[in-house]
Amino acid sequence: MRNRILGKYCRTFRIETLGKTLKEVEQDDYIKTLSAFEHGRSNNYEHVFKYINACDTEEQVQLFMKMLTHIANIFYKG
Repeated sequence: MRNRILGKYCRTFRIETLGKTLKEVEQDDYIKTLSAFEHGRSNNYEHVFKYINACDTEEQVQLFMKMLTHIANIFYKG
């Protein structure tokens, strides 16, 4: 469930905020792997850095990080 929520958020962020394709975010031609992450079939959280690197502005980075913090607070509270 966590993977699906995080992946869905990243996909929505990529499309709606960044306006970028999978290929534009995944610059090493591992598009299938990134797609699997966005659809909750991968738990490789290193993909998160690709979305940060794909941001064009500091505001986009801040928005992304704010939502990541929100997701982390929901699922990873000890």
